[in-house]
Amino acid sequence: MMRDLPLKKTRIVDFTHVAAGPFSTKMLADFGAEVIKVEGFTRPDLIRRSGPFRGDQYSPNSGGMYNRWNTSKLSITIDMSRDKGVELVKKLISVSDVVINNFSSRVMKKWGLNYDSVTEFKKDVIYVSLPSHGTTGPHREYISYGSELMALAGIMHLTGFPDGAPTGPAVNYSDYVVSYMAVLSILSSLRSRQETGRGRNIEISQFETMVSYMGPILMEFDANRREAKRKGNALSVNCPEGIYPCRGIDRWCAISVLNETQWTNLCEVMERRDLKEAPEYCSVLRRIRNRKSLDAFIQEWTLQRSADQVVDALQSRQIPAEIVADAGDLLNDSHIKEKNYFVELPHPETSKMLYQNPAIVLSRTPGRAERAPLLGEHKDYILKEILNLGEADIAALEREGVFH
Repeated sequence: MMRDLPLKKTRIVDFTHVAAGPFSTKMLADFGAEVIKVEGFTRPDLIRRSGPFRGDQYSPNSGGMYNRWNTSKLSITIDMSRDKGVELVKKLISVSDVVINNFSSRVMKKWGLNYDSVTEFKKDVIYVSLPSHGTTGPHREYISYGSELMALAGIMHLTGFPDGAPTGPAVNYSDYVVSYMAVLSILSSLRSRQETGRGRNIEISQFETMVSYMGPILMEFDANRREAKRKGNALSVNCPEGIYPCRGIDRWCAISVLNETQWTNLCEVMERRDLKEAPEYCSVLRRIRNRKSLDAFIQEWTLQRSADQVVDALQSRQIPAEIVADAGDLLNDSHIKEKNYFVELPHPETSKMLYQNPAIVLSRTPGRAERAPLLGEHKDYILKEILNLGEADIAALEREGVFH
């Protein structure tokens, strides 16, 4: 089951679910770590219920979101309500390097698998917890997902238009941010353990992680008692900057002008020298004050062209611009295709499934995505090859309902 990749000698027992956590272990698995995803048969990872499903046919193994975040892993189902199930997991942890979970603080303790308990039989374990609010504090038992955490951390207070309500983005960024922090923590801890022989207890609060991205906003309020306002697509330091409609149905492009050279180039590309010479647009501060009228001139120009034409024209003059891509644009993007980012792999239930290779490319040992596991698919390998259980022991545990 191991591959000739940087993390091929690392084994991880993975209790994480949904996205914050599974995405971190997916990155490690794609680079060779042996990630064992532990789920309950009757209570598997919630993300297995989420689509999209090919042909809209539900299966716990074929959901797009589950497959996206669980590539290259192994799967076993264990009933953690049974003492023998817990004992089986303890044996698995004892021959592993990392344990990771994103439950609220009470769950692992209930199973006798909190850090202090685990170190009694695995002293050098690297133990990672990703609770939404941490393991201490008055809200440690709160249950929150990405949208709630972005609201609580103040992200949604800033997203939206000035005259509108707070608006959540379509993607729960908190899931990805905490996952990258988990990967960094695990890799640094593995390196430290090589030198010291000691494990580590790592706690990453998803809430605090997102608050850490609010530094300038918090500083502004602390220093001047000024609350940041929603600004739509415009930043206060650049102008013009925004999302502009293009020719076609629901076609748009993003444009940012960062300096006076780019402003001059934009006026020349638009063949609007008069805008360059107009006093109301002669500096970035004046352009910001007159943003609405300036955006109207740019929109008049972009509406006459396709989004690709706008981008090509502006990029040829070193002006940052990109199309606002939809899913079809991304799947057909020539740049992504050339880099083999998307990969189609065989799937037992859907014949094939589209996956994404790692965005991180290592020159000598590039990672690669392998198919996400079916529920409980690797039971025999884990029990026989890793835990060295015999057929009789496995059959007895199966009769007792420890796994399926």
